[in-house]
Amino acid sequence: MQSHLPISAIKRHPFLQQRSPHLIDDKYDSKRQVANLSSTIDTVKSDLNNGQKIREPLEVHEVNNEYLLVDGHHRYDGALAHCKEAKIDQASHLVPVNIIRDSSLNSAIEASFDANLSHGVGLSGAELKHSYFKRYVWNRSVPTLSKIMSDTGCAKT
Repeated sequence: MQSHLPISAIKRHPFLQQRSPHLIDDKYDSKRQVANLSSTIDTVKSDLNNGQKIREPLEVHEVNNEYLLVDGHHRYDGALAHCKEAKIDQASHLVPVNIIRDSSLNSAIEASFDANLSHGVGLSGAELKHSYFKRYVWNRSVPTLSKIMSDTGCAKT
């Protein structure tokens, strides 16, 4: 259900941001991905500076009475940048959110993997592989070779 929260009420957890373009070996692809993500932040900030709203709500999970950011990290960064640039108190700046109530950290982390592996932001091949392997480690699971191949494209001949 869509609601609104002050940007200051939303917390980040290090396990909930699955994208990491800095881990991409190809320097051109890494720079391209960083530029794309920076563009998202700048677009959100510009929209907010021009009186528009964030177009897609952030996804947060309520875990132990805290709101943890699961999806929308770059929209969140854009809103923070807007508050800083426009000198707006973060406690008074409301952002649209979809809240999953009474969640757990494990559920939030699983949702972050699902969000990053399924939404249309366009993960690079390296980010995709990294996200799947990170998920395997998080779940302490060793999938079959055919599952790894289908998820990541690794080990194909």
